[in-house]
Amino acid sequence: MRSSERKRVLALTFAITVVLAGGSFALAENQPSEKMDKAPGVTHEIIDGEVIKIEGNVYTVLSGYPDNGSASQARGWGGSLTQKEIRVYVSKETKKIKGDKKVGDKIRAEVTHGGFANSIQ
Repeated sequence: MRSSERKRVLALTFAITVVLAGGSFALAENQPSEKMDKAPGVTHEIIDGEVIKIEGNVYTVLSGYPDNGSASQARGWGGSLTQKEIRVYVSKETKKIKGDKKVGDKIRAEVTHGGFANSIQ
């Protein structure tokens, strides 16, 4: 395989990976609670944010992240943050570090692809 063909294959592979990864993030955020994971599993992402709503076992977390992914923005050195609401399923199987949470609490949660919180602190 020539160098130019190899580059095309790599570029296509990268593009497909980006599209699939982007879709997976939207799936975990916006799915209805009936379709969320109801049991612990492999951690897909770690969410930092503020609990803004609790409806039964589903916590809605307002999470902020830098607009352009800049580490300096994340540290508060300028720039702006984009905020998004993320739904997280919490059950008796969730490891609750430092007790139960309430609206207004700042949390960090290890969450599965389907939105189940393996742990919340």
